[in-house]
Amino acid sequence: PLTGVARHPLWSACPKEKTTRGLFDIRYLLLENRCGVVGPKPRVLFYDLGCTVFAEGPDQAGRFNPKFGTLEMNITNGSGGGPSIPIFYNLYKDRCLAFDEVFAWEAKPLVAADWWRPVPAILRPRIHFFNHPVLELPIRQSVRGQGEAPNESFLRLLLHTATPEDFVVVKVDIDGGPELEIVEAIASRPELSELVDEIFFEYHFNYDGINFGWGASTLKDKTVEHAVGLLRRLREAGIRSHFWI
Repeated sequence: PLTGVARHPLWSACPKEKTTRGLFDIRYLLLENRCGVVGPKPRVLFYDLGCTVFAEGPDQAGRFNPKFGTLEMNITNGSGGGPSIPIFYNLYKDRCLAFDEVFAWEAKPLVAADWWRPVPAILRPRIHFFNHPVLELPIRQSVRGQGEAPNESFLRLLLHTATPEDFVVVKVDIDGGPELEIVEAIASRPELSELVDEIFFEYHFNYDGINFGWGASTLKDKTVEHAVGLLRRLREAGIRSHFWI
């Protein structure tokens, strides 16, 4: 379901109300499930825009947080600014859609050896990690498909790597990056929407001045109506669409 708080429907943003769900609870999301479906599994591609690290750590002893970055995680919460690839890998593996390839971006400069160290052997040949920002043309050009997108463009890479026969999952969470350029373009351009099957978007918008962690006072032009309307347009384009946290 789509809710105006972009969270679990039973979570409350009002501090005076008792809530039965946590801020990061994602158990309400209804994802594609191919278990029991007759026929071969499609090629599954995951594009993670804002992946941070694969696992939290290392600490001074070189150990990584065992609660994150493992392939045996109990998935009940979103990434909340932490590692997201293991979460999504497990979510889809449990639904018989294990990723064949992962394209992951992180703008913050990282030590490559530290990023790759906790990645299990089964995933290493499947991951393409880009440690640079995603860049796109201005929103009007992105939505209209005008001009040549930069080499660092996700939209450009999507067109070169995915086909309509693939099952494609996209997560957009690049704070300060071209999020709306990307999501609006996917909602508006058939040549992009036909490639994407499921999308998760952490949309920073203003909800009656309540601070969800991204400074509501700076988002007066990004409303609940636009946020819900955008995801509705994505769904109308045939894309299973969710808010992310």
